[in-house]
Amino acid sequence: MSQNQPEYSEIPESVRLARLHSIGVLDSGPEALFDSICEVAAQVFDVPITLLSFVDSDRQWFKANIGLAGLTETPRDIAFCAHAILSNDVMQVCDATQDPRFALNPLVTGEPHIRFYAGAPLILQDGIILGALCLIDRKPRKLSASQLAILRSLGKAAAQGLEFREGNLRSLELASLAHAQVERIYSLTPALLYMTDLSGRLLLVSEAWHSKLGYLKREVLGRHLSEFLTGETPPAPPAASRPDGPARDERSGFDSVLRCKDGSLLDVRVSSATEYDSFGAPLHRLGAIEARAPSGHGKGDTPLS
Repeated sequence: MSQNQPEYSEIPESVRLARLHSIGVLDSGPEALFDSICEVAAQVFDVPITLLSFVDSDRQWFKANIGLAGLTETPRDIAFCAHAILSNDVMQVCDATQDPRFALNPLVTGEPHIRFYAGAPLILQDGIILGALCLIDRKPRKLSASQLAILRSLGKAAAQGLEFREGNLRSLELASLAHAQVERIYSLTPALLYMTDLSGRLLLVSEAWHSKLGYLKREVLGRHLSEFLTGETPPAPPAASRPDGPARDERSGFDSVLRCKDGSLLDVRVSSATEYDSFGAPLHRLGAIEARAPSGHGKGDTPLS
């Protein structure tokens, strides 16, 4: 932990619980990363039970569970992990029957008959502790200094995995919001706009495709842009990635003839730009279609503006 991070005792429980709920892990499904961390811990330390536990207001909930099949949570008031989150370092209980905090605990006097417990707190970069990666055995034992170091490292890996997971969820949420905003803009604008995948299939079109061209969205989406054009066709899709890394939009344009649903033809200028992710991989293309001078192709040219 860096010198700028607060000690756990300085962080109010209300703040810790708010952070736990904001990270979005409680009651989520199994995930390979966290299952793997517990599996590695079980093998490295040769214990029958390993848990990735999060301490909520009145329960401890298990994100990953090796050795306690079917058990997803226990009350907080009997949870060993509720004690482990009170420290910034591994809490080790060598023989629970000899520890006054746990000797009468129903998890000690009954199933799973805990004798040994070691829990590495899951500490986020802001110093907040959400839970613990814990080892449980049914017989007394004691970890060596090197084993304690390994457990700390696994706990740190689990905490980093949580923050990486949170970042991905935030990115997905932002992407979903951005897509919703784009859809709203497309529903309001009088311009003829579109979004295609990299092969040219239409993913999203503005309302103008119906009001000005006569097409319903279901008649357009999923079809290739070139099906609505005659003459020059869209340029080839971009390369799978740019060798020079993240890129600015790559813009292109061409003149073509657009076919309306009623069969009328329009001379148009088709412009588009490729959008790339932060790693330089192309995502999709955004485009706009503008009318050129009337072509006189018959059936009455339909203005686009």
